[in-house]
Amino acid sequence: MPEPLVECSDCGSCGMYLQLTSGHASCMHWDQGGKKLGVVQTYDWRCMECKICEVCLDKGDDEQIMFCDRCDRGWHLYCLRPALEKPPRGLWYCPLCKPPKAVGTPKRSGSPRKEEPKKKIVRLRIARKEDVQASTASQDPAFDGDDAPFSGLLQGDDADTHAQVPTKDDQERFQQSMHAAEQQLGGAVSLPVRSRSATPAQAQAISTHATAATSGYAMPISMIRFGAYDIDTWFQAPFPEEYARVPDGRLWVCEFCLKYMKSRFMAMRHRMKCMMHHPPGQEIYRASGISVFEVDGSKNKIYCQNLCLLAKLFLDHKTLYYDVEPFLFYVFVESDEHGSHFVGYYSKEKRSPMNYNVSCIMTLPIHQRRGWGYFLIEMSYLLSQKEHRLGSPEKPLSDLGFLTYRSYWKWAVSRVLNADPHCSLEDITARTGMKMDDVLYTLQDNHMLDVFHNGTAEGRLPPEYFATQKDEAPAADEPVPNDYTIRVDTDVLRAYLAQHDAKQYVRVQPDKLRWTPFLLKQAPVDSAN
Repeated sequence: MPEPLVECSDCGSCGMYLQLTSGHASCMHWDQGGKKLGVVQTYDWRCMECKICEVCLDKGDDEQIMFCDRCDRGWHLYCLRPALEKPPRGLWYCPLCKPPKAVGTPKRSGSPRKEEPKKKIVRLRIARKEDVQASTASQDPAFDGDDAPFSGLLQGDDADTHAQVPTKDDQERFQQSMHAAEQQLGGAVSLPVRSRSATPAQAQAISTHATAATSGYAMPISMIRFGAYDIDTWFQAPFPEEYARVPDGRLWVCEFCLKYMKSRFMAMRHRMKCMMHHPPGQEIYRASGISVFEVDGSKNKIYCQNLCLLAKLFLDHKTLYYDVEPFLFYVFVESDEHGSHFVGYYSKEKRSPMNYNVSCIMTLPIHQRRGWGYFLIEMSYLLSQKEHRLGSPEKPLSDLGFLTYRSYWKWAVSRVLNADPHCSLEDITARTGMKMDDVLYTLQDNHMLDVFHNGTAEGRLPPEYFATQKDEAPAADEPVPNDYTIRVDTDVLRAYLAQHDAKQYVRVQPDKLRWTPFLLKQAPVDSAN
């Protein structure tokens, strides 16, 4: 069988090596075993005149390029890592062909031992008919084994891997993708290391430039990255132990599913595969880009637990974190073309023995002082009216919660009195959905209530009517005073309402509500008979 010729993939001519007139492997002084020929046949080989560097893909200086003694690829001395000043002596193998070095057992210190002569290992192989033309095994110990394509089990067209070799277009697209990833991740991207025998110095040279999210000091959580905002936290939350200390004290939270992560890299990976663009559950309200979702704690347990942990970072009296099944969560979002962005929430018990309509309420600091607290509270009272109940928040209230509720109560009662100055206490509770205790406290706090005892106006209610509004719940509803007068200064009332309306807080539109009260199924009672 004639010896095959090696043909250049660029110029199309037969290989001309050392000014020989033939492209036979033997004429180009390649190894007699045929291993170099087998490797060359697996990629687009180039002749001496067309050879380029595998790193820079350019011919460059012909004096600075050398060829691998196994695959015949070209490499510039200055493109190698580490770079070489001059070609090494003896045989040289490129980074693509260099095998991992064998790691020997370290010798014990002591008296020197005489080195034993190396024993030559002879491999015996039973010749077969198809192996008559096969090349003999190489005597080079560095390549003793499976250096031929597919360990010599496949030959000819079966061993051709030309279709799997990356082309120049593939390499250019890889470089473009790598640069785009560096811009998004904020640091250099490490390239895969082919040699498993890289020294610590080499491994350090090719390591990535870590960002603060991966190399910062581990600190307790002091801020969260929520969407495009860095928000300073106010209190500590009982996150799992592995999240107690995070790099630079920053916890990354997905603004859609509320999953928390420790680094920017993890957050970027999560953002690419997160399928949520709005809270789970049922959308019960939508108007002017604002939506409200009712989320059942028993159906979306993980989401509600993450929501409670997020709220604890900004609430001091928050004690519920993981037992979320008995609660309903009402999540408020602002929607745009990118999704529904979390604003705040409130929760309530499915079956509250005290008829509380709010168990916990929170607005993110980045959305505070924009009237969202009023919106959440107004929505809670609207749902209570739909249930034909009077509502009140669960005590104790946080400092900010108490201030917000006291301000809302004043505004709600003032609106009713402005429309009907001669209404009764029962009328106010029916129109606002507030419990009588909260109405009495609001009127007393704003000096609009005179209570008469035995025909004498005392001017104030007993302390038990309002002393417990912030700290603790009353033992029972206080009786409604029989003889009282609600004093209304119309000018002051209208000036207050005009000042409040000038803030242009977002208001609830009751006609946009699509909601059915939550019903609990009762267990069937067995017949006694």
